[in-house]
Amino acid sequence: MPVAADRAGIPEIEEALGAADFQDRMHEIYAELRGRAPVYWSPSLGYWLVTSYTLIEEVLHNPGGFSSHGATGAYIERLPREVLDSLRVMRHHFRQPGLIHSDGARHTALRRAVNPAFTPGALAPLADDIRRQAARLLEPAQRAGERFDVVAVLAEPLPVLVIADVLGVPSNALDRFPRWSMQLARFFTGPRPDPAVARDLDDALVEWRGFVADLIDQRTSEPRDDFVSLAADAVTDGRMTREDAIAIIVHALQAGHETTTNLIGAAIYLLLRHPDQLALARSSPEMLACAVEEALRCEPVALNARRTAMRDLVLGGQSISAGDTVVVNFAAAHRDPARYSDPERFDITRGAARGGHLGFGRGVHFCLGAPLARLEAPIALDEFFRRFPHASLCDPAPQWKAPRDQRGLKELWIIPDGRP
Repeated sequence: MPVAADRAGIPEIEEALGAADFQDRMHEIYAELRGRAPVYWSPSLGYWLVTSYTLIEEVLHNPGGFSSHGATGAYIERLPREVLDSLRVMRHHFRQPGLIHSDGARHTALRRAVNPAFTPGALAPLADDIRRQAARLLEPAQRAGERFDVVAVLAEPLPVLVIADVLGVPSNALDRFPRWSMQLARFFTGPRPDPAVARDLDDALVEWRGFVADLIDQRTSEPRDDFVSLAADAVTDGRMTREDAIAIIVHALQAGHETTTNLIGAAIYLLLRHPDQLALARSSPEMLACAVEEALRCEPVALNARRTAMRDLVLGGQSISAGDTVVVNFAAAHRDPARYSDPERFDITRGAARGGHLGFGRGVHFCLGAPLARLEAPIALDEFFRRFPHASLCDPAPQWKAPRDQRGLKELWIIPDGRP
């Protein structure tokens, strides 16, 4: 029978979820929570946290019961009234369903309009250019032969260049949208929204949306073979609204580089921590692709997906009320012993390739950019390990970034020749 939630929470879990070292202890905390309360109401976070693989799949495959629309707005509405009233565009922006926050026929129509830019066939011609860019970024470090931060040298700049090419962003804007993305990540970091960070994000969104709107106008009059032109064409013929297009492009700019940056950094880190798996990964392109998938399982770059309960529901024996925010956590699911044998072990042969994990989501909201990540990350890894076959880590326990919804390394210092 369903049970009413104890909305007081579990004190030690609440303390751990809000602790400064949360990212360093994340897997340990989620393992305890998954064992004690796989569907857990957190009073400090203000939402249900789901940590069981099976229950997360149940949520993701039920968009009628758990909608993608509204959960982000609910987080924003926790700001003080005077702050909400001072925001120029943020509330408006996150109220737009767009692609990410829509369901049903609307989501299907929007996805159909822009999906052609992200099919494996459409992206395949980018492979050679991605390799050239990766080589160009790594060559100075290779020549210098000194320790370097591979996040700053490769993992951060490469995805910016690649997604800008796919979307059609001019080169003179490449330094702008990573800065805007940082503001977005900062805002969604803590249990409660920070008013000062909210105002910073609002300022960034004013610039960001204006930039995207101008880009849509340019592609409307002078279309090219890029993602923005697809969106502009869909606006022109009525398949999406201008607001839909702005929301979709803003999200693509942010997600298309931030997540891949985190994936490349985490994959290099995990492979250098496990030399036997690195040797196996370097044995063939197929095994290198499997290494990327296993990295996504071990350290998923997008940690959470937010949903809104559309009616009173029962999940894992807990009674969830209509309007509650439900957050599914992929990091917890990926180390669920009910789903994976020896889940703490990094093993690229476990069959995680192409669907054995939730790193790209599941169901109708499966990540639009997954084919690009699966093309780009193996090329980046291959270029790195070809140039630095004896690389080692300067620090076996580097620091993770703070954002609660993302998993990525702040930096990853490498010793090129493997000697301290």
